Order: sequence, then structure tokens, then C-alpha cells
Amino acid sequence: MPRQQPHADNSNDYDYVDADPVNSQDLDGRVAIKLSEKLVCAAMGVRRCARAAAITVMVFKAYSGTSRRQDATRHFVWQAMLTIYVGAPWARLIGNAHEAGETSRGSRNDLYNNAYARRWVARNGWIRGLATNVGLTMFSLGRIGNRLSDRRLLRDGRG
Repeated sequence: MPRQQPHADNSNDYDYVDADPVNSQDLDGRVAIKLSEKLVCAAMGVRRCARAAAITVMVFKAYSGTSRRQDATRHFVWQAMLTIYVGAPWARLIGNAHEAGETSRGSRNDLYNNAYARRWVARNGWIRGLATNVGLTMFSLGRIGNRLSDRRLLRDGRG
């Protein structure tokens, strides 16, 4: 019997990764985890790794569109959330591991948007005040990411 997906506001991050954040992927298999990401996660420690994995699953499911704009917003939200909840150094390592081995323009845009998100959180500390409500934080960052993409501050390949 398949396990039911936990609710996004569930306080137990381990639920998202079946209590095994290093070796597991999300419960319905839509977010693949590369070996390089697993190595970073293992270095983070179980608790921080579980939190990062939960954030990754939530963001990639909530922003699963395939357009360039959606991809730019997804990477902004993902890296901003990781920066808030696990710290900028770990967010950078996870983002770089996620793009490891990729050489496309899209991957370069993703790396740019990841870095932009981390800088944005550093300059806009007020967003951390929302951190007690993961859903509200993710929603707010999504709206901000869409605005940044519309203003072409995020790279989405539109020229």
C-alpha cells in the first residue's frame, strides 16, 4: 500500500523522506536526488539533511511547471527556502550539487538564480520573520520570484 504524502505544514521533516534523508527520494518519486546531492546531504547531518530534503520536495512539487519563467521562480524559491531554513553555505552546496555535470545554458541560469536568491535573502532579512510558517514563506517567495522574473532580474533565457 503506498504511503500517503505528508501535508506541507507537517512539523516532522523526516516524513518527507521516509525517515532516511540520505538514501531516499520523495515518496512518489517525482524529485530525483543525484549522488552529489546525497553526499552533501550526508555531510550536513541527518536533521539538517531531512529539512533540506523536505524543502526540496515541497518546492519542486509546488513549482513543477516547465516554462523558463517557472524554472527561474522555482530555483529562486528553492534556494531562498534553503537559505532561510538550513543556511546559505549549505544552500549553495546543495544548489551546486544539483547542477553538477550540467553544462547547458539552462543550468547556468539556474546557478545564477540560485545565487541571486541567496543574496536576496541576505539583503531582505524580514522574510525570516515568516519562517515559522513554511507554507506562507514558500507562497510569499513564489510571488516575489514571479515579480523578479517579470522584471527580468532572474535569468530565464528570454533574451
